[in-house]
Amino acid sequence: MESGRNLHNWLHYQLQHFIENKAKMVGIAVEYVNPEHTSQTCKCGHVDKRNSHLNNFHCINVAIKAIRTSVPP
Repeated sequence: MESGRNLHNWLHYQLQHFIENKAKMVGIAVEYVNPEHTSQTCKCGHVDKRNSHLNNFHCINVAIKAIRTSVPP
């Protein structure tokens, strides 16, 4: 099990650096955020567990809707 966990971490680390390097090449800053409540947080800043509905995102504060297969707005 341990080797699988190390492989998973290595792939995440590699992807993270790939994104950082590509962003740096085109002048985009990479910002790391705390993943807590990201599925419940709207771009308006409103956080509510009622925003998250299985495959959909619907902000009850500003009525923004999105399909869950994408990153929530």
